[in-house]
Amino acid sequence: WHGDEVVGARWVCSIVAVLMLITGIIPAIFCRERFVQPAHHEKLNMWRSMALTFKDRSFLLLMGSAFFVFVGLFFMLPMLTYVSLYHSCQGDKQLMASVGMWTGPVQTVTQLLSMFVIGYVGKFFDKKVVLIGGLVIGILGYASSWFLFTPVHPYLTILPPVIINIGLCACWVLNGSFNCDICDYDELKTGRRREGMYSAVFAFLTKMAIAFVMTISSLVLVKLGFSGTDLHPTEQQLFTLRWIYIAIPVAAMCCAILCMWKYPLTRERVVEIQAQLKQKKDTAAASTTA
Repeated sequence: WHGDEVVGARWVCSIVAVLMLITGIIPAIFCRERFVQPAHHEKLNMWRSMALTFKDRSFLLLMGSAFFVFVGLFFMLPMLTYVSLYHSCQGDKQLMASVGMWTGPVQTVTQLLSMFVIGYVGKFFDKKVVLIGGLVIGILGYASSWFLFTPVHPYLTILPPVIINIGLCACWVLNGSFNCDICDYDELKTGRRREGMYSAVFAFLTKMAIAFVMTISSLVLVKLGFSGTDLHPTEQQLFTLRWIYIAIPVAAMCCAILCMWKYPLTRERVVEIQAQLKQKKDTAAASTTA
């Protein structure tokens, strides 16, 4: 923006903020909830409800999987700029901007297409299998960056983030669905619907994870010598950065797969839970009518 990157960044952020406000308000205005007469239960205080939430093994495993996914994704994001600029683009900011200009739209299109594919595949496979498959694709995306981040063909830098996001799309699509299954199981155990608490704890912990991981990633960059405005990284610094960029996310994704592997609410178990809930509601409705 008139040759000033800082002013340009401020304008871009302001425009994005306005778009986020508009698109965020639209669903709040036009989406309407289907209200159901709530059952009368003694109210749980927040701390008691939170304690019950943290005792749910299925929820803890889901949170563990989500945490490690966020570790893998947000740990590498601050590093991606430096790897792309100083390794793939050899310090050419204009070239990196051009690569980034193509990366964004390609990522968006592939993510939208991936959602339809995930929805279709989910009809034939258990959700946890689909999610594990997505995490494996994410691992392949990270590993491919060692070969595709190359100064010989800098535009190949577009591919690894796209592959990673195709895999992680399974997380964004399915995490909410897993939460619904957990709420059904919780209702079967306790007789209460506590979607609000589960959603609140999930959102809070993921935001905390993002802030923590971004801080650690930034400290790693400083420790490696990537600080200041006039950078001239050595080959050894770039090698170490590229190795960390791959190793930490791959290890995190493997941990996420382990958590999901142990996740107990299979498709068959969820169908059984929903059938039991329906039977309980039908029985309660019949007794009320009688």
